[in-house]
Amino acid sequence: MKKVILIAILFVGFVSFMNAQTPVTLTSFHSNFSQLEEVQTILQMGVLDGKSAYFLMDENNPIDQKAAIINALVDSDRDSDNATTFSMFVARKYGANFQDMDLNLLSADELFCLGYLTIMDEKGSPELALPIFEIALQKDAKSYTIQLINALAEAQSSINQKENCTAWNTFSAVATSTSYTNDLDANIKNELNNAMSTYKEGCE
Repeated sequence: MKKVILIAILFVGFVSFMNAQTPVTLTSFHSNFSQLEEVQTILQMGVLDGKSAYFLMDENNPIDQKAAIINALVDSDRDSDNATTFSMFVARKYGANFQDMDLNLLSADELFCLGYLTIMDEKGSPELALPIFEIALQKDAKSYTIQLINALAEAQSSINQKENCTAWNTFSAVATSTSYTNDLDANIKNELNNAMSTYKEGCE
């Protein structure tokens, strides 16, 4: 009897863990840019390295490639603080202290990367990431990539509160909008949409 109870507890815990991680930290789309050396490096190391950090900081690199590099962390089982690592590199660029750096110094892309890394580090809890995304959107409200990953983070917050219909509506409103700059690979958009489509059932 004790074994049955233990198995039940473990199962509930596993389901809760999966729900907390879905979809923002389990949806994998980095294979769309598997040719990038930085993607391969993160897949091998499981953490953000210096070369990848510099790629993320380079304004000349496409933002959807930056998203794919960060997304490669979904396959990592290492408990790392990648957002802090990235903050250290960015702080060095601006001559600031990473622990109390003014986030308004950062570009929209840098803020996006910091926000995305933060929610990955937090295993799907968006509370720390959402304020960072908000500043990123103040600097670039037209980026479809920033808008969609932010919507995913907002949807995750609703999912964590078991508000699946709200999550779907939040994501879908951005995903179907044509008012943003098309800076996201179409395959990535489709994979995120497929991951979120299961939550549409909550509206029925």
